[in-house]
Amino acid sequence: MGRGQKTGTLGFEEKMADTFTLDDSGIETEPLDKIRCSQCGSRVDLQGLRAFSLTSCPACGTQLVVPAQFASYILLDQIGVGGMGAVYRALDPALDRIVGLKVLLRSIGQVPASVEVFQKEAKAAARLNHPCVAHIYAFGVEKGQPYIAMEFVEGQSLSALQGVARGDLVLRARHVGPHGPPGRRPWI
Repeated sequence: MGRGQKTGTLGFEEKMADTFTLDDSGIETEPLDKIRCSQCGSRVDLQGLRAFSLTSCPACGTQLVVPAQFASYILLDQIGVGGMGAVYRALDPALDRIVGLKVLLRSIGQVPASVEVFQKEAKAAARLNHPCVAHIYAFGVEKGQPYIAMEFVEGQSLSALQGVARGDLVLRARHVGPHGPPGRRPWI
């Protein structure tokens, strides 16, 4: 994408910058200079603010999260981070939809075998068509950082669901007891 002004359909007004920032996960992103407030439509200056920090609209006071740009996507929130990269909730401005964006660190992107495995993951998932599997929209490499754009599914994180499942399992185990259901001997 070239330099210049653009206005996105969800209120993002981007001015491509020459500088790159590293968010807390180590992913290189491009900062956005301005956005439009989602409440009142006023322009909000973002210069000098870190991606995903909070700022307020000067006109109405609405708190806004500072987005960043990665490839053609506008990163709205960082959902998770790990040793290999990060996952973001992002806007695909070309199709005006929210996507999940899984991005690997540049250091991993420099290892051809790692990129090949990541691309195989994307291809394998793209072949699946099931309501319980997120659809894959794109695979790419931006500034040495491989990424997968996929369907964004609202809901709880896996760790939150595991906590619920674990708690439910503990309750069931207490009900059953250490030796099986009440009235039944463990050796029978």
